[in-house]
Amino acid sequence: MPDRGKDLKQWYNQKAVDNRGIMTLSLRPETERAIASRVESGRYSTPDEVVLEALRLLSERDRADDERRLQELRSKIAIGTEQIDRGQVTDGNIVLDRLIEKIKWEYQV
Repeated sequence: MPDRGKDLKQWYNQKAVDNRGIMTLSLRPETERAIASRVESGRYSTPDEVVLEALRLLSERDRADDERRLQELRSKIAIGTEQIDRGQVTDGNIVLDRLIEKIKWEYQV
């Protein structure tokens, strides 16, 4: 199985970055226009500033998504812990048997 991280790093090192450490990208015309429009508005000085701001916003969104998922997981763990404390549990072997039967039924095995 190919190592996607290694492949991406190799592509980055060989193709995307020149000897000055500058990455060249091919953009669709609408993306170029969007970047140019933001530079022309005066809010950003260079296309690089637009891209950096976009990356900052993506990182911010990713962090918020990660935090939301973490809170959901903590909530599910708390619910499960409360159920265990109340004795609302099912033996693991029973759960596995049910899953196996469900898979057999779905795949007509």
